[in-house]
Amino acid sequence: MNRYRFLVTLRVQGPVISRAVQAGQAGIDAVVLRDRHQLEALPGTLIRGLLRDAWAGFGWDQSIRDWLGGDPVAAREPGKHTEAYGLRPARVRFADHWTVANRGRARSYRHRIRIEDTGAVSGGGLMLIESPFAAGEIVTFTGLVSAEADGQASVDDLRRRIRQGLRWVPAVGGLKGVGFGRLLDAEVAAAEHLPSRQPTVSRTPAAAPAAPAAPATLSLGLRIACDDELCFPRPGPKGTLGNRYVTDDIIPGAAIKAVLARLWSTQDALRDPYLDALRVTHALPVQGREQRPLAIPLSLAFADGRGSAAIHLRDLALTAEPELLAGTTPRFAPDWKTGQRRIAAATCGWDAPPQRRVRVRNAIDRTTGTVRFDPVNDSGYLFALETLLPQGHRWLANLQVPEVQPEDRDRLIATLTELLSQELAPLGKTKACAWVETLRIGAPWAFAAAGGPLIRDDGRVLIDLQTPALLLPPDFTCAPTNDGATLQRAYQAAWDALSHGSLTLSHFYASQALGGGIYWWNHFRRKEQPYRPVVLTQLGSVFALRVVAGQQSAAASHLARWRDHGLPPPHGFDPDWRRNPWLAQNGYGEVAINPDLHWTLAPTAEDDHA
Repeated sequence: MNRYRFLVTLRVQGPVISRAVQAGQAGIDAVVLRDRHQLEALPGTLIRGLLRDAWAGFGWDQSIRDWLGGDPVAAREPGKHTEAYGLRPARVRFADHWTVANRGRARSYRHRIRIEDTGAVSGGGLMLIESPFAAGEIVTFTGLVSAEADGQASVDDLRRRIRQGLRWVPAVGGLKGVGFGRLLDAEVAAAEHLPSRQPTVSRTPAAAPAAPAAPATLSLGLRIACDDELCFPRPGPKGTLGNRYVTDDIIPGAAIKAVLARLWSTQDALRDPYLDALRVTHALPVQGREQRPLAIPLSLAFADGRGSAAIHLRDLALTAEPELLAGTTPRFAPDWKTGQRRIAAATCGWDAPPQRRVRVRNAIDRTTGTVRFDPVNDSGYLFALETLLPQGHRWLANLQVPEVQPEDRDRLIATLTELLSQELAPLGKTKACAWVETLRIGAPWAFAAAGGPLIRDDGRVLIDLQTPALLLPPDFTCAPTNDGATLQRAYQAAWDALSHGSLTLSHFYASQALGGGIYWWNHFRRKEQPYRPVVLTQLGSVFALRVVAGQQSAAASHLARWRDHGLPPPHGFDPDWRRNPWLAQNGYGEVAINPDLHWTLAPTAEDDHA
């Protein structure tokens, strides 16, 4: 499919307001929504909802499913799969903000009051709202609509339907019931074809002359850019919980792979042999760096108590038994303050994170015009969405395809280059659109401070998890507190199985979390088995291993495979990336082996006298 873009112009009669989430000055009850350039705006989600409602009024249900996607609320019915309702990514995307062409007046306000049944003003019912547009003033808002279409006839039909649907909308924004935001006219410009974004391609000298003579791994380094706000919700309870969605800083590898799977033609002979094994790591945010930041190891600690000002940050990964640091109890990550977290993040190569913004969204019942009610949760469909502002950041990810046949290598590189020259959309809760800015063939991005050998001279191996990983068996159980011995045995068995007995566990610094939830159970497990969450070993976990005598070669082979392809799942887990979200093909199980900081930050004799 080709991508097209329409410029849509809305002529609105003032006053008009679409409320922002952030608080205004003291005493202001409603603040106008503005974009990052501080221009008054309407949210693109509002325009999309109004268009969907208008199309539903025309009876254009098929157009809604084809262009705007199915009704996600219908998929919440118990016992139903999302596929039963024809849910698919929308082929039409609306710009986040539809900005005003004629700037409004500064510091203009209106008063509203609430009247009781008696006809008197209710207590505390005085409302002060920002109103930068005068009554009767003609205001113009413009926004971009992009779409995937099969041909010119389909594009022309979509343009006609957008114009007709928007002209049917009586008003936009808030306070429509009292005359705000009357929509006078809507114009849709002719479609503009969007060309592919050709990434800057570079090859390593080793990859340029000729393809390998035997099956080999194809590695690509991706630098990803984005203009849209991003939201990839973290799992709860400190992340997504109820109607609150808290975003992570990363772009999950699964999201990128899903887009590539959608773009990759089913008629291509290379798709079936290589798509399943294709692995995309999580894309990590950077500001001008050429290395991916390292997950903050759980073995890092600060000295606690008085008299320890000379000690900043130390790594205890080489310490097998609990001990004091400069005569005080070490302060590990769960007890860090904001300043300490910043020091640790900078040490591991993390820049300042992208800025965040909160949106409040709801679903409108078109029969009543009010917020749709959810009988399951006994509440309205109102939720807060935290988003990332991507300006100033790029995201670095690696793509690997193992065991590429020599005769397929050049064709596969050409195919992947073509796929990665298209827009990567939709991504995340905001259905954002990103693109690959730089493509490095044969040169994946390395981790910051991770340049150590696979096996140290003394036979030590430190493995840092860069993402959550499946290490513990599906039936793992242990006491909630003071059961380190069970964890030790379970992790020892895990590394013994993964390394085929070539590595033995000395000690570890690790944390665990439960993975699962309603979405996982419905979408991935299809409710085929009784619900049971899995135990994930969290990112930042550090495992100290030693090579078994006589197993140097075997251990090095396993370590190289884990470094290049991620950790395989333990026995008992589904190995298909479509049914198991926590596989290496989706970006999980990524490791860094023997990062230098474990040795450079190791405690010294001087620390004991600080």
